[in-house]
Amino acid sequence: MRPVLWVLVFLTAVFGCSAPVAPPPKGPVEVAPVDDTSPIGRLDDRVVPKQYDLEWSIDDGDNFTGRVAIDVEIGRPVSTIWLHARALDIGEAKVTQKGRTVAAKVVTDPRTDHREGQSDLVGIATPAPLQKGQAKVELAFRGAYAARVGLIAARSESLVFTDFEPNDARAAVPCFDDPRFKTPWTIHLNVPAGVEAISNYPRVSSDTLPNGRSRVHFAPTRPIATYQVAAAVGKWEAAEARFGSVPIRILTSPGRAELGKYAASLTPRMLAALEKYFDEPMPYPKLDIVAIPTLEGHTGGMENPGLITLRAELLLVPQDGSRRMKAGAAEPLAHELAHLWIGDLVTIHRWEDLWLQEGGASLFGMNLARELGENDGAGPFAVGTILRRERLGSRASVTDSVEKPGDANALFRIETYAGGAAVYAALEAYLGKDGFRRAFARWIDARRDGSIGLDDLVDALAHEDPHKAGAPALRTSIEGMIASHTSPTVTAAARCDGPKPAIELSSDAAYPVPVCVRFDACIAAPGSDAPACRRCALVDGKARLDVDTCPKAILPNPGGEGLYHADWAPGGIAALVTSTALDERDLEYVTEELVRKLDALPFRERASAAAFLSLRSKNPMNAARGTDTLELLLRAAPDEASRAKLIADVKAVFRGEAPAFTTSDGRSTTAGDIARLLAQYGDADARTKAQAVESTDLFVLNDVWAARASAGDEKFYSFLRDKALDQKDGSGTTAAMALGAFNSKDGATKIRSLLKDKKLTDHRAATLIEAAMSNPLWFGRALELASIRPSLGEKLIRAADHLCDEAELERVVAALPALKDKDLSQTRKTVGTCAKLRAAWK
Repeated sequence: MRPVLWVLVFLTAVFGCSAPVAPPPKGPVEVAPVDDTSPIGRLDDRVVPKQYDLEWSIDDGDNFTGRVAIDVEIGRPVSTIWLHARALDIGEAKVTQKGRTVAAKVVTDPRTDHREGQSDLVGIATPAPLQKGQAKVELAFRGAYAARVGLIAARSESLVFTDFEPNDARAAVPCFDDPRFKTPWTIHLNVPAGVEAISNYPRVSSDTLPNGRSRVHFAPTRPIATYQVAAAVGKWEAAEARFGSVPIRILTSPGRAELGKYAASLTPRMLAALEKYFDEPMPYPKLDIVAIPTLEGHTGGMENPGLITLRAELLLVPQDGSRRMKAGAAEPLAHELAHLWIGDLVTIHRWEDLWLQEGGASLFGMNLARELGENDGAGPFAVGTILRRERLGSRASVTDSVEKPGDANALFRIETYAGGAAVYAALEAYLGKDGFRRAFARWIDARRDGSIGLDDLVDALAHEDPHKAGAPALRTSIEGMIASHTSPTVTAAARCDGPKPAIELSSDAAYPVPVCVRFDACIAAPGSDAPACRRCALVDGKARLDVDTCPKAILPNPGGEGLYHADWAPGGIAALVTSTALDERDLEYVTEELVRKLDALPFRERASAAAFLSLRSKNPMNAARGTDTLELLLRAAPDEASRAKLIADVKAVFRGEAPAFTTSDGRSTTAGDIARLLAQYGDADARTKAQAVESTDLFVLNDVWAARASAGDEKFYSFLRDKALDQKDGSGTTAAMALGAFNSKDGATKIRSLLKDKKLTDHRAATLIEAAMSNPLWFGRALELASIRPSLGEKLIRAADHLCDEAELERVVAALPALKDKDLSQTRKTVGTCAKLRAAWK
């Protein structure tokens, strides 16, 4: 994972094993002509590496030195072996084939200046062509420590480590720096006294050198890619654990080992769960996880086999730290551990497929942290992230083409991680959790220690697909999801007029979309995937899912796991929100979808959706959006009969009755806002409930007093009037607001009289008038109301926002000189919206 620090990712592949060779002759070396068909973009297969032996000398200065021996397989005669090296001074170069060693010359591509990125290519040119077969390339080199990528020296931490993903191994050692070339590496580190050296595999021995330094030798690795070669040199303390025979160490700077104990306790549990999921043993014989410092341009960690690195602030938390702190450590740790299987044991063949391993690690990491109880976060995090970026207009595709080295860096973006995870989540929902797990295990088993690509994934998925869509359709579906910048919309509708009831699905995508639906009993029983009320299909335009009985309510994207927007046929939203109990993941997804399409819904269904948002959304902004939308609908309704139908639709969301004004312990809720609106617009049930509420909480009283006032009770009017006129009464403004809702035959007369009373402050008068603008008693009479106190002037602007007639607004503005010079553009827009809604309704 690249947005991750690779701590000490030392590619130390040791010295070559050939016999001593005489120094190259002085003067120019006779070499065969350089092959002018040097690789463009990626290395070809004319020369393929088979294993590396690297020795790296770590010094205290600005430079490092090293020697590397690379066993290669030559596919056809060549006079130049092309490989990668960036900013390295390659000194001695020699090539051995069939027992004969020759001095070689380091050359560059003569067309470098014409092809961006080709400067990383170097050629090892021999005097005579090398023949097909095995050979060994031996190089001595020198380079400078890096500050960001390559072989990094973090001097403040007395630490040297590597960061090679995606293509920066070439900055530390000449190599075939392409992820498809997975080979064993034998690494040796020549280090100063008093430090510890580690690499991907366990240390097997060390030699003490005459100058007090040590040469540390590590066991050969199983095949790994160049970007996964890792090493670190530093001084650490360790928090230790074991997973079977695998030793685990969380390595920290001195004095911080206690902070590594949480990760040390969690890592064996995560490895056990991952072994079980992938049906594959932990692939590596040891595991060091190094806490590395924050460096500019780096975030997160790096999943090097056997030597994971994570930024210290992500990895280290106190044992008694908060749940949020621990979740912040558990998720990135789980991500990197998942990479030991998906990314390390099997590795992408090309960088364009980065999403295959980063999306997988993101999905498994989040799920693993949640399953182990280390993350409370529920909801479709991956799909939700992508859909939010889509709404902002900033969503990129999951992958792009990589034609030059810099292109791979651009793929380390949110769409690769969350977008890749979203594609996997959609496929997991389609296949079912067990089928998806088996497909992944099959995929890894078939490509263990090798390279993976989309074809391999498709074959594994097709083998486990219970719907038998076929590999070509699955591939087209995946290619569509990863290439798209927008998500399609899938509409679900019950079709019960034929010989057998069914759910009809239609998609506007240009590719088949994996879609699942839950309905009726499965929605009412959150989390249920019972076959009786769950169906899935790969929808290419349209699909028909037969069901046993006509479904009353349909959830087109349960859990929000599909990478598409859900839509409903007319009446579908009302049926869903009025007859079901959604679990947390369903709720989060449904509320986001309702917010997205709220203003486009038919009026009555919009009221149901708005009430549902107010009641169920955990996002305060979405809840407020629901309440505001409901108030607008009730105000814009052209007559009492229309309002009565809206009120009935809203009450259906609350099982046919008005919602309660308070929680069981007397606190205010957004449901109280809805109850107040229902009472204001004539609902007797809401008014009755308001009579029974006793509270001193002003937030509760805002709703309850307005609801009671709307019934037109004379005694209650007197109670509110006295409070509003008493300037020392702290609840006077709340009383004034409630009086705006007062509605009786002589209500207008009473309010006019009250507004003329000089004991009523301007602030409370403006509050009363603003509330009265939403009172049906005053619809069409705004000018009469505002003219009672023209001195309020601009204080009436907020009140004017509640009008629903543009002509009426202009009459009020014309009658009040204080408003004529004010910027009323937003007020005119707000009133215009209500007026258009009312006109459309009629």
